[in-house]
Amino acid sequence: MPTVRADPTDDELAIVAARLAGAARPEDVFGALTGGPAEQLSRLRHHYRRLAVAVHPDRHGNAPLAHQAFVALQRLYATAVEEIGHGRYGRPPASPDPVVIATRRHSYAVGDLLAEGDLASLYTCRIAGSLPTGAGLLKIAHDPGDNDLLENEVRTLRDLLAPVDGEPVPAYLPRLLESFRYRDPSGVDRHVNAFLPVIAERGSLPAAEWFSLAEVRRAYPAGVDARQMAWIWRRLLIALGHAHDRDVVHGAVLPSHVLVHPDAHGLLLVDWCASVRRSGTGATRIPALSTEYERWYPPSVLVGVPPMPAVDLEMGLRCMVSLLGGDPLTGALPAAVPGPLRAHLQGTLATVHRTTAWRLYQDFSGLLATLWGQRKFVPFSMPARQWDGPSR
Repeated sequence: MPTVRADPTDDELAIVAARLAGAARPEDVFGALTGGPAEQLSRLRHHYRRLAVAVHPDRHGNAPLAHQAFVALQRLYATAVEEIGHGRYGRPPASPDPVVIATRRHSYAVGDLLAEGDLASLYTCRIAGSLPTGAGLLKIAHDPGDNDLLENEVRTLRDLLAPVDGEPVPAYLPRLLESFRYRDPSGVDRHVNAFLPVIAERGSLPAAEWFSLAEVRRAYPAGVDARQMAWIWRRLLIALGHAHDRDVVHGAVLPSHVLVHPDAHGLLLVDWCASVRRSGTGATRIPALSTEYERWYPPSVLVGVPPMPAVDLEMGLRCMVSLLGGDPLTGALPAAVPGPLRAHLQGTLATVHRTTAWRLYQDFSGLLATLWGQRKFVPFSMPARQWDGPSR
């Protein structure tokens, strides 16, 4: 693969984009990856980051060719991670028969690869066995060395989902079904967290209808309407307020960890693997950081200082600035954003350590009433995902 310079040119974009468009399998782009699964993943991520620099839409003024190439690169990367995880990378295509994972309580027919994170892959699944049955999600660790982080997510979610003194649990947290270890075909033990689908008034909301804020940002490069950002931020503040009331810091409020359902205006704050529970033995440092979003973390987190709730609020605010088409690092926002909203977000970013999620919720709700009066449902839509077919 040719070396990609840090400052890619249009010619380099065209070359890499053509190679991505013509790739039938991940091996056509990433080449042979030698070594065990951990070494293969390390080599894969190295190749992926170099290519991502070359084709990232932000580096090419959101040119259509860059967007198409970046989407193709992500799909090939996700497929490569899956194949490495199941010992299939570089081998002939496997049988299309679905993989079924059985526990004492349920069996899970693994479906499509829905999302790919730093620590784990997220798959759709069909749940059978004791109630409940139907569609669900499986989160499977990439590497056994990350099993403890998925276990940390389980402990945190059990704390957050447990009823306390009749206090309602917000709908914006993922509902954990069970947690278990799975020995894959290559003999590696991986931790798996199984989740129930979200149920709304109209029924179950399928996993394929949820989109991360990173996907929303790519679909709306100039930013979403401020009224769409408003309902997302209010719901996110409720989820964070609930967590902070229970002395939990999420630790990774990033665009890839905030999911929205456009039609139902639903929200889920997912991936609690890096969460910190501040009660009991006291606070500890965040156990894992996202390399892709390293600059989004407050400097104190990067040097290992135990996080305060303001860490979540600061990162959440950066998500909202990005969603509006602004610069999440500086807080700069487009002129199309209403002035009072721009002042509120930028002022809050500068003073976030002196507030709380619930105080922000009240202040923001008051601002919305001033801007737009009584709340009204404003339809929101996202382009459907283009599936390459089932992952198995």
